[in-house]
Amino acid sequence: MASVLYAMEVAWVCARPSNIRCFVPTTQGLIRRLENAVACAIFGFLTNTELYKDQPALIWCVVVYSICFILGTVGYFVNGCDYDRRLPTLYPGFLVGQTVLSSLLYTTAVVLWPLYQFDENFGGQPQRSNDMTCDAELPPTLCVWDQRLAVAILTAMNLLG
Repeated sequence: MASVLYAMEVAWVCARPSNIRCFVPTTQGLIRRLENAVACAIFGFLTNTELYKDQPALIWCVVVYSICFILGTVGYFVNGCDYDRRLPTLYPGFLVGQTVLSSLLYTTAVVLWPLYQFDENFGGQPQRSNDMTCDAELPPTLCVWDQRLAVAILTAMNLLG
């Protein structure tokens, strides 16, 4: 999804008559696009509702992923996808506010997700070998423990971005 959106952006910006050469995003713009692409990957793992449906703290993490993705998408489209160059002059506080809010929200998720997924005191499974879906005799699919770990790693990546 993120790749399709980026391809549409490049086509849209390059088709504008005012552009002599094609659009080259800034490093900040590339990081923001990467954050949304990582969020899409997180949502792919979250299609398995067994990961979070019984824990309010984990539902909060899903809300965090959704809010941050929506903020990133709004930032992406608010200025015709070309916000890397024009948005700071038009909306100076938006990107700063989005960055601060996303950082604070992802900080809660980077703590809560692993805590509730991997700590036995909070109902998590600390070892992959204890997960029945990771049995070698089952079809070669991504087991639930691997999905939990993938979301934890991707959450940390988005916090660092």
